[in-house]
Order: sequence, then structure tokens, then C-alpha cells
Amino acid sequence: MRSGVDPVRGFTLLEMLVALAVLSMVVLLLFQTIGATSSSSAMMKRRLDMDAEARSIFDRMDADITSMVIRQDVDTLFLGLPKDGSGSADRNDQFYFYSQAPGYSGSTGGLSPLSMVGYMVTNQQLSRMAMTKGWDDLPFLTTNVSVTGFNTMNLPQCLGNATNYWHVVGPAVFRMEIGLMMKPGTVNADGSTNQVNSYAYLGNPAKPRHGLANVAAVVVAMGLLDPSSKAIVPPSQLSNMGSLLQDCMTNGGISLNGWETNLTLSNGLTPLLANRVRLYIRTFPLKR
Repeated sequence: MRSGVDPVRGFTLLEMLVALAVLSMVVLLLFQTIGATSSSSAMMKRRLDMDAEARSIFDRMDADITSMVIRQDVDTLFLGLPKDGSGSADRNDQFYFYSQAPGYSGSTGGLSPLSMVGYMVTNQQLSRMAMTKGWDDLPFLTTNVSVTGFNTMNLPQCLGNATNYWHVVGPAVFRMEIGLMMKPGTVNADGSTNQVNSYAYLGNPAKPRHGLANVAAVVVAMGLLDPSSKAIVPPSQLSNMGSLLQDCMTNGGISLNGWETNLTLSNGLTPLLANRVRLYIRTFPLKR
């Protein structure tokens, strides 16, 4: 006879193995989801940090350029250079001008209300200078007329030995390109007439300098790579990456679409590295 109570039945070994396998798959999927979420969150944070850095730089430039002193007797200097201050061939441009922005000075008396402001990329970082000098010691920004081109090794001498006045404002910036948008219909010194969407040519190694004659706006484009990614990328690769971001064209200016295409199609970059680069551009109209 059967009793009214069935004996307790345990799990078989096969059932235990199946349950363990299902549990392992669930845990694996959970960790993959957490990892993907963490990676996506880290990427978003890097992009937000670079967005904030670019916005801060452009705001600083806007304040400097808005207060720029634009007169025939006051120097300005825009340089299209094949090399930066450290000698790396990354094609970064530089620009210098006088502005009513606050600046640093080693003296306390006889200071002018103007500061000499400069921006340059050196050692894969964007640095800014704002130097206030005395009225009797305002350095010229232009180089000697007998010198062809602009020698970055003589930069401290040309700018009044201002090397101690530079400070990093863009640690993620590895590429900066400048475009000078010209006023349509104006005639240049060489007799050429500026058309709509005409830009000054700063890429000639023999004549890389340009002032503000006929310039309507300054256009600045930057390529940024977050410091954590920079730490694992050799400087030579960063320079090569900077060379993919082509110079400003005389017709059309700076092509950010071209920059994106070159980064995507280049066989020298991994898709992961190319995807971490952020590109920015802003136009600063000149107020005369």
C-alpha cells in the first residue's frame, strides 16, 4: 500500500548542470551589460569633458578677439606653420594680437591698458599668453622684413621674451587651424579680389604671415583627444593624426567634413582612436 505522503524528490545531476549553465549565462549577460554600460558612460564623460573644454577655449578666444585692437599702427600676426613650437610636423597655426584683455606683467608701473595675446599648440596642448607691457616696451609682433618666413625658434625674441607668460588652456587639443574670412569685393595687396567665401592663404612656407587687411572674421577649428587616450598614443601618431586635418583652403575655408572623412578612412588609425577624436569650429567676426 502507498502512504498518503509522497517521498521528497531531489534534483538530478543533469537538472543541476542545466540550472548552473543557465545561471552562468545570465550572470555573463549581466556582466556584459554592465561592462557595455560602463564603457558607454566613460565615452560619454570623455565627450562631455571635451565639449566643455572646447566651449571654454572658444569663450576665452571670443573675449580676446572681441576686445582686439584693430588699427594700422598696432601689430597683429597670424601664422600658418608646418611645425609647432616643439618641432613636430603637425601643421598647427598660431596667432598673436593686442587686446584689451587682462594680462600678466612682471612690473607694476607704466603699464599700458593693452595685452599681447597669443595662442599656439605645442607639445600636443593648446597654450595661451596674455602679456601686459609698459608703453615704452611694446614688442613688435612682426619679424624682420629680411627674414623669409617665421622661425619658431626665435619666437621668444620676437615676442619680447614672453616664454614665462604661457599657460595651458586646452590639454586635450592636438590640432588648431586658423582661417581668415575675407570681405567680399575687397582688393588685396597682390591685386586679387576677394569673392564670397574667400579666405586668406596661410600655408605658404615662404610667406606664412598675415595681418587683418580685408579680414571680416577669424575662424578657428580644433581637434581634441581626451588626456586618457592621449596617454596611450605615441606623440608621432598624434602628429600623424594632426596632419590628417588639412589646412584652410582659400575657397571654402576649413572643411570639418573633410577632417571627419580623413579620420574615418585613414588606415593609420584604429576605429576606436578615430572615434575618440572630437572636432570643433567657431567663427569670430571682427568689430571695427
